[in-house]
Amino acid sequence: MYEDYPLQQSVRHRADVSQPAFVHRAKLLLKRADDCLVKPSRHGVALLARHEEALHGATSALRHVYGVALEVGPPHVRLRGMPPHEPIMDIRVNVPVSREDAVKRVLRRRSVALFNESHGGTRCLLEGEAPLARLLGLGGDLKHVTLGSSLLWTSLARYEPCSLEPEPLAA
Repeated sequence: MYEDYPLQQSVRHRADVSQPAFVHRAKLLLKRADDCLVKPSRHGVALLARHEEALHGATSALRHVYGVALEVGPPHVRLRGMPPHEPIMDIRVNVPVSREDAVKRVLRRRSVALFNESHGGTRCLLEGEAPLARLLGLGGDLKHVTLGSSLLWTSLARYEPCSLEPEPLAA
């Protein structure tokens, strides 16, 4: 269900004894977010998102309204079917040519399979794909190595069978 939304994050209001009321208010607040859905959960809200940036936008909007009363769990990759299938994401990164090598190192460390690279003036566009679980936090890493000058887009490409053992990130 909701296969186009491969990410999930739990959110709850710490002081709200009526989580259904919180769910209703969260739905109203985020109703225009096409890349994120609000679903009731046992302890508050489950945010389902098409990509990590959509989760950040939704949690930022909720934090703006609820501040420190908002409890946000870590993002989780949603698997599909039995045996489990994991989401594979298309990725595009636009970076200054001067930062291209550093970005490629970050992408290799995260097992991104690059399949296209194009240069135009002072910018470079890198395109590839990788399992979503390997991409969580990539935006922050790219901002760090490019001093905030990178642009990142991810979208769901397909689901593939996955192993039950998570692959560790290389240092």
